[in-house]
Amino acid sequence: MADIFQEVEEDLRRDRYERLAKAYGGHVIAGVLLLVAGTAGYVLWKDRHEASQQAATLQLAQAVDQAGLSGHAPVAGGAGALDTIASGGPSGAAGLARFFQAGLKAGSNDRAAAITLYEGLAGDPSVAPLYQQLATLMAVQLQINDGDPAALTARLDPLGAQTSPWRFTARELRALLAARTGDTAGARTLFQQLADDNGAPAGLRVRAAELAAFYGKS
Repeated sequence: MADIFQEVEEDLRRDRYERLAKAYGGHVIAGVLLLVAGTAGYVLWKDRHEASQQAATLQLAQAVDQAGLSGHAPVAGGAGALDTIASGGPSGAAGLARFFQAGLKAGSNDRAAAITLYEGLAGDPSVAPLYQQLATLMAVQLQINDGDPAALTARLDPLGAQTSPWRFTARELRALLAARTGDTAGARTLFQQLADDNGAPAGLRVRAAELAAFYGKS
């Protein structure tokens, strides 16, 4: 009989997490994509101020547009143009092209390919540490529902440090992992800390407050 109650409890826990992921997963993704967009904007600005990078920057901007990542409808060959830059462009443009490649794969539900691309960026010493960390964050996010919670948490912990520019998203993902494993008390604490953090983005604070209240009732 005890086994039956345990199975029911696990089913309820799984259902709660799945509803949570469906309701809030998109917000997490959107937040991370905004970070990527900001990163992209900075890199493009930086590249424009370096003569040797100007042509590559223009090509990258055109490829991004053709691939449909700038809000316009994609055109034939757009993804191929990104591939060309990623494999043979200057390091700055090539690295950013790889980020966009991964985004395309994720957007087309080719999650395995996207994870592989992000993991490649995260482990590439030629990529600046800031962007290696971003790639790690994106790889973890794509595995949030089915990856090994302990391994993912260990990867998120350094990104949640107070000095990390990615700390708020990392902490939110860490809280989602706690929820997934049934650690409702830990999830509530993490969400409440985010809700109380005046440095966190306003939308994230509101979302975290709602989730803290939700897990306070669990």
